[in-house]
Amino acid sequence: MGKSRGDGFSMIELVMVLAVGGILMGIVLGSFGEVGSRMSVRAAQNAFLSAHAQARALAVERGEVVRLVVSPSTATVTIERGPVGSIEILEILDLGADNNVSLATSGGTPVTLCMTPRGYADPTCNSFNASATVDFSRGGRVSRVRLLPLGQVETP
Repeated sequence: MGKSRGDGFSMIELVMVLAVGGILMGIVLGSFGEVGSRMSVRAAQNAFLSAHAQARALAVERGEVVRLVVSPSTATVTIERGPVGSIEILEILDLGADNNVSLATSGGTPVTLCMTPRGYADPTCNSFNASATVDFSRGGRVSRVRLLPLGQVETP
C-alpha cells in the first residue's frame, strides 16, 4: 500500500509544537535564575554564620581577641587577630566572588565584631553599639543577619 498525503505532520503543526516548546523552555530557564539567586544568597549567609562561629572558636582556642570584619565595599568577611599595627589575617571569605552576592551593612561602613577568649564579644571593641545588620543580596533576593553587641547572631 502506498502512503497517502494525510500521513505525518504538516509544517504548521511542527512550527506550533516548536513554538510552544520554546515558550515553556523560557519559563523554565527564568525559574532557574531565581532559584540560583536564592541559593547564592543562602550560601553566602551560611558562609558568614560559619565564619562567625569560627571567629568565636579561634578566640577561645587561642586565648586572645579575634575580630570578624565585614567589608561591604569588597563583599568580604575577614577573621583577624593582633593589634591594629600588626594585624594577622586568619581567614578571608570573598562572598562577592564565591557566591556572586553583594554585601550591605546597616551603616554602609565596615562592621567589626571582637570576640574575646571567653567566647563573647567585647562591646567596647565592636564598631557598633546596639546591633548591626548585614544584608546578602543577589537578583532581588535579600537575606539578613543581625549582630548583637555580645556576639550573638539573629537570622530573621
